[in-house]
Amino acid sequence: MTSSDISPYHRTGLAELSPLASAEVLNSYLPGEVLYSGQGPAWQNLLVEIHAQSDREEPLFMPAVPEPQIVWNLLGNLTLEEREIGGPWLRSEVKAGDMFLTASRTPYEVRWKAEGSDQAIVMAVYVGLPLLADSAKELWGQQAEIPALREFSAQRDEVLSALLGLLRQELMNQKKASVSLVQGVARALAVHLLRAYGEIDQPRNQRIQSLNAFQLARIDQYLKDRLDKNLHVEDLAKEIGLSQFHFSRLFKNATGLTPFRHLTRLRMEKARRLLRNNEQSILEIGLEVGYQSASHFAEVFRRETGVTPSDYRDRH
Repeated sequence: MTSSDISPYHRTGLAELSPLASAEVLNSYLPGEVLYSGQGPAWQNLLVEIHAQSDREEPLFMPAVPEPQIVWNLLGNLTLEEREIGGPWLRSEVKAGDMFLTASRTPYEVRWKAEGSDQAIVMAVYVGLPLLADSAKELWGQQAEIPALREFSAQRDEVLSALLGLLRQELMNQKKASVSLVQGVARALAVHLLRAYGEIDQPRNQRIQSLNAFQLARIDQYLKDRLDKNLHVEDLAKEIGLSQFHFSRLFKNATGLTPFRHLTRLRMEKARRLLRNNEQSILEIGLEVGYQSASHFAEVFRRETGVTPSDYRDRH
């Protein structure tokens, strides 16, 4: 990680950054450049990352997973738009300190534009179902189920801010996070979500099955590490210990896409980034994202984006 990777923090005085909490940075499907990611035993049943967010004009596809997601905007103001796939865009003005709670059972899309020249910095947290299940039993008895959670957008929650602040501090400032501290905060986080936002008379729909956030993050990292390779669904299924049929069905439930369509999205995402940010030739970029000829790459790119790679580069 270079000094330019952490400059948003130093430029604004948000925090003094220590070395990464782990040498392994999980570049998951969550949006933005990953600056910090929780790794190791302390982060069991939690997926916690801090991201630097640049403007995004193209919609970002977000999968549906069983775990609720909290997004906390640490720095910068954004105009954020969200929509169900194919639906109308809903706009929110997001300020530093605002939070989002998402418990969607269907995929959706987001895009955003930051105010000013600085990148926005956000913290994203997925809370594992075992934490929620244990907390539900503690609150309402051994037969209690995890209730549906009431979603919110661009709101404030002082309790959530305090709990996530502890997780952020442990993530950024400790080379080896404390298991007792992180897991204690995680349990408190699960209890607060259930008490404050749980619809007790509406249990989660257990019939809808999909890959969880942690499995999807693992699959996305596997794909991003091999975008230039000839990949097979069987390899993806083995990565998380499922049969090919079971994996394909659960993946489609989570993303609304086949694994191949999702791979194409990831390849086009990287191709757009390369076209914007360096001087590689079209052929070199095509090879880097898994296409053996410039014509094949250009054909897929135009089908997915509506413009040729050359036109896209000229516009950006």
